[in-house]
Amino acid sequence: LSPPELTGALVDDEIAQAQRQDIELGQLIELKEKGLVLPEDSPLQKYTRLWPQLQMKGSRLVRLPPANSDAASPQVVLPRSLIPKVLSQLHSTPTGGHLGVQKLQGKVKDCFFWLGWFHDVQKWCRECTDYASQKTQGRTPCAPLQTCMVLRAYERVALYVLGPLPETERKNKYILVIGDYFSKWTEAFPLPNQEALTIAKILVEEWVCRFGTPRSIHSDQGRSFESALFRETCQLLNIHKTRTSSYHPQSDGLVEQFNRTLLSMLSLFVEDNQLNWDLLVTYVMMAYCSSVHASTGFTPYKVVFGREMVLPVDIMLDVGAEGTGLSVSEYIMSQTLSIVMEAVKKHQVKAIKTTKTTSDRLNVFYKHTTHKDLKQKN
Repeated sequence: LSPPELTGALVDDEIAQAQRQDIELGQLIELKEKGLVLPEDSPLQKYTRLWPQLQMKGSRLVRLPPANSDAASPQVVLPRSLIPKVLSQLHSTPTGGHLGVQKLQGKVKDCFFWLGWFHDVQKWCRECTDYASQKTQGRTPCAPLQTCMVLRAYERVALYVLGPLPETERKNKYILVIGDYFSKWTEAFPLPNQEALTIAKILVEEWVCRFGTPRSIHSDQGRSFESALFRETCQLLNIHKTRTSSYHPQSDGLVEQFNRTLLSMLSLFVEDNQLNWDLLVTYVMMAYCSSVHASTGFTPYKVVFGREMVLPVDIMLDVGAEGTGLSVSEYIMSQTLSIVMEAVKKHQVKAIKTTKTTSDRLNVFYKHTTHKDLKQKN
């Protein structure tokens, strides 16, 4: 299977050429190459605050990361002519996934810069008809939200079987979703059936053998998860098994939210006959795991590996290819993973409080009054 075509790919010198052809960036490059400063009473004065950060890297104009930024490499200063091409690559391809505004802003911020980029990304998503058609509206009222805090990666994972979906040419009809509550790292596996043996085999071979044994597994009350085989598998691995309430999938919010995202992403790229969705799962998972998650403030990939994923657009534009490597000692001293873990914990505490406050404010909860309560009032 070959990767989906990278539409709008740029040739090696197209960025440098487009920068010089841009009216404003061309003047900035000329001033930088001659060692001059910005002229007074010039339209270029809007770059005054950024002037110390703008540097030439080879033939390209880049912006060095600000002192208070956690960015690892310079941002390419993008000319206006290339903005649609880059946003399309980051948003509208299978590896982009048509994800939301915040996730696209996170990907743009890692590699690129131009004046007004923040609002341009919002406008791009707002005008994307495919993204707008898949965006869900409204929420069902419910009782006050109960939250759960997880303090380390792979400690508690969620399982869910999505389907049945249209049967593909490879006889796949279901998707097994496994997600980690802490890092939000999620994997999806196309399946021909939802039998307990099939699910247990995937869980052990594709998750436990790669990431280790979780302390707890949370799932719905599907027959596969409640079977004797699956129960014995959990007992053998010393995994504590919990389940959602009957007919109440909201109590497994991690995978429920992800399922909507996954189906939305797949629907934008499948063929008309819907027989190739199982070939696209790995690509849309790449888009998901390389996007910033709202409840952690990091991409799932960075929480797990301590660095950002190298995306096709990074190779295509040769972004951050020079001067970003660390020696073993430097990597150990940086303590990247421990810093990320602590930041995730703090961000999750804040996100949980915000989610509960918002949920309880928007939802309606009717307290049941008993005869005992009425007697006490009287």
